[in-house]
Amino acid sequence: MVNFDAIKDVLEIYKDYKPILENIFQNFDYILKHLELTKEWLLSDDFYQKYKKENHPYPSLLDPKKLNDENEKINYKNIPAELAWEMNLPLPRNYRFIFITGGSCGHMAMFLYFKLLKINRNWTSETEKEKYKIAYNVFIASKEYNIFSCQWDKIT
Repeated sequence: MVNFDAIKDVLEIYKDYKPILENIFQNFDYILKHLELTKEWLLSDDFYQKYKKENHPYPSLLDPKKLNDENEKINYKNIPAELAWEMNLPLPRNYRFIFITGGSCGHMAMFLYFKLLKINRNWTSETEKEKYKIAYNVFIASKEYNIFSCQWDKIT
């Protein structure tokens, strides 16, 4: 049975925060299936401080701290990358450093070196959504040494 009062409470509190309303309605089926969990997060002080207070444009629909804990019922391991993107979930915190590079700066040599050292990294793609999904899947698949790699081929 769906608790419509719980949904109403959340919608009323965030009626002036358009990004979370869009996220809620875009993922409404998920919200209904996991209402207590999402309500707990959306009504938490952590959510308010990190997202609402700052009017963050991409609020996470679930608590990132809990998602990183494999002992939690819902965590990064059981959420597909596509759904994680749709719910604005931050990438799993399973990487040790960020490697930023531009084209023609020897980055391929570094990538070969990372491979020799068995360091996992995400690879690039054309769209931000694809880059996110690749990184997400790399980071949840390995507990070994992971890095987040960003490549720019043009100056913006």
